Amino acid sequence: MRRASTILLLFLSFGTSVSFGQSGAVLQLETNDPHAMVFADSVWLGPASKAVFVLPEGARVLRLVPPAADAWSIETVHAPLGALAPGDTLALRLSFPYYYRVESIPFGASVYFVSEQGRETLGETPLTYRSDVPLAGELLIDKPGYETARVEAGAKVWNRYVFALAPVAPSSREDASPGLSWRPPKPRRAWIDYVAVGTAVAAGALAVHFKTKADHRFDRYRETGDPSLRPTIERFDTYSAIALGVSQVGLGVFAIRLIFR
Repeated sequence: MRRASTILLLFLSFGTSVSFGQSGAVLQLETNDPHAMVFADSVWLGPASKAVFVLPEGARVLRLVPPAADAWSIETVHAPLGALAPGDTLALRLSFPYYYRVESIPFGASVYFVSEQGRETLGETPLTYRSDVPLAGELLIDKPGYETARVEAGAKVWNRYVFALAPVAPSSREDASPGLSWRPPKPRRAWIDYVAVGTAVAAGALAVHFKTKADHRFDRYRETGDPSLRPTIERFDTYSAIALGVSQVGLGVFAIRLIFR
């Protein structure tokens, strides 16, 4: 009987110590990106979708870090926690701005936002546009000599679009008299096919290579919040997008030559 009482006393003491060890101020968090990573100082608390967190003792700053590796333009959101005692409850709402990243091959295309209110010029590619509210309308990408591209702006925190703009086919007028406009078919140049496919494969491999480098550095940025990593992430991510665009152009050239063979 005495042994059972001793075991019960030890169990209750252990349970009480665990409860006290885990007690702390409670954070109730609201955000427009439930996938963002939540940090108290350098301690990772989990994804924002948890909504309720127990803060470590002595934590002073709350950090909200974007989850996506290609979202290098999104700045980390900070908020001071103040002096909180165990058992206190803090309700916070932290929201990211809405980002619209538009890239094109070739670059230098004009980007417009088209809505019920009309058309607004946002800038030229490569473009990162920031808005306090999501854009309700279309993004129009236009460059002389190329087909115009359109896409819904989107309502995510990070909206990224990469376009390989197709050249406008030159218009040709055939002579009204049959037979006068006929020309013998030109010989097919096979080397163009080899170059197009080879370029597509090589550029695709480079896109994966640079994307991997960007992802690794973003993992470090998410853990440390070091802003000096962002330019490197941006550079490798841009290289990856350019290589991907070149790969798409190479495949497009090869497909067009197959169709009009």
